[in-house]
Amino acid sequence: MNITWEEYLKEIARNPYTGRWVVEVVEVLIRNQGKLLSDAHPQKIE
Repeated sequence: MNITWEEYLKEIARNPYTGRWVVEVVEVLIRNQGKLLSDAHPQKIE
């Protein structure tokens, strides 16, 4: 199977049996592709 990571994630999101939280995670992964998790969601340090 020759499919990119982003295409794979989009197929997961389109699947009618995929749960809502999984779709939300997929959207975050696509939106922040190529970024480290810590860079994508910086935490406020006080």
